[in-house]
Amino acid sequence: MIVVDESISPEKLSRVLTYMKYDKNRGSEIIQIKDIYPGIPDQEIVRHILKKSSIFITSDRVIHNKILLDKKRSIYIGNDGKISEKKLKDIKIPIKSINSKKAELQDSYEINKPDIHELLLPTSVQQLKKLRTKRRRIRNYFEGLNNIEKIAVSLSKISIHDQVLIGIKIRTISNNGIKSLDASEIYIIDNNKKDEKIYPCYILIALIRLLMNTKNTNIYYDSDKIKGDFSTEIKTEFSGLLLNLESYFDKINFYPVNKGKSIELLRNKLTKLKNNDAGNEITTGDIEIIKQKITDW
Repeated sequence: MIVVDESISPEKLSRVLTYMKYDKNRGSEIIQIKDIYPGIPDQEIVRHILKKSSIFITSDRVIHNKILLDKKRSIYIGNDGKISEKKLKDIKIPIKSINSKKAELQDSYEINKPDIHELLLPTSVQQLKKLRTKRRRIRNYFEGLNNIEKIAVSLSKISIHDQVLIGIKIRTISNNGIKSLDASEIYIIDNNKKDEKIYPCYILIALIRLLMNTKNTNIYYDSDKIKGDFSTEIKTEFSGLLLNLESYFDKINFYPVNKGKSIELLRNKLTKLKNNDAGNEITTGDIEIIKQKITDW
């Protein structure tokens, strides 16, 4: 049986099958993870799907090494097209003692996407690819989103002439003792004249994109930079959008902070981005486009 990881494109699969000298008339059955168990964590693939006689095809270096450590066969293909069946160097596999709430193979690992999800996705192919990679990284770190208890978000900003650079740092916290993960850092440049409700809007959009809107969310905002008047009772240009986004979350709390390691690190990063070439770390705000999409929906 040949098992194909979600990370494998048709082009990569074709290349690996050629490498294997695969004959579809006489070869093993090919099973696509994306078709039978989309969203399944890596550990569940190793534990439940693969047999000693299986061949796994992947472009994920960590799971490739995990499978080899489990004495099973894996074929890795990189973005450069190079193929390897050996353990890849300099790949750290974190040791975790996770007591998963669901040890048995589940019928489905798909996360229910809110109906607004597609409207919030980035439009560029590159950004979509980065988002999927980030989702997979979070899922596999915790060996399933069920092992995430809550989300802590740090929020700050810095003015750049008539614009504002918004900094958002998302930290995911487990429910069973595993070390927390810095899941995402987001830096957005936008118009400085817009009302402050765009800041929590960007946070909630990011969390819905990551499919973590069902987790209790604590937002710690820099009270030295941000007033924090996020009450949706006060009508502003983006209060309706904020209220709409909040409806997809189970619980959201806002906390003002003016000191602490997380907020200070975020301030320092924003200052560095302001004073130096930020490269591709900063994205251009698209809150108005998203607001219009939802209005037209």
